[in-house]
Amino acid sequence: MNIEDEMIGKLDDYAYKVFEEKGAQNAVKVRRILQLTKDLARSKIGDLRILDLGCAEGVYAIEAALRGADVVAC
Repeated sequence: MNIEDEMIGKLDDYAYKVFEEKGAQNAVKVRRILQLTKDLARSKIGDLRILDLGCAEGVYAIEAALRGADVVAC
């Protein structure tokens, strides 16, 4: 397993633009939540099936899906 499999990288450009409008802290928060999800699941994000209830704009769901997760958000 290489370091890329271990850590969640930067947000993609579109997601970062959306989060930038709300403040840089949101981008950091999304990366931390995805890292925590990956760590607790003990699996790659791309191997997960994620249900995001009450997702609002869907920022976590979108970022997880961009990383290959099977996501349902409502």
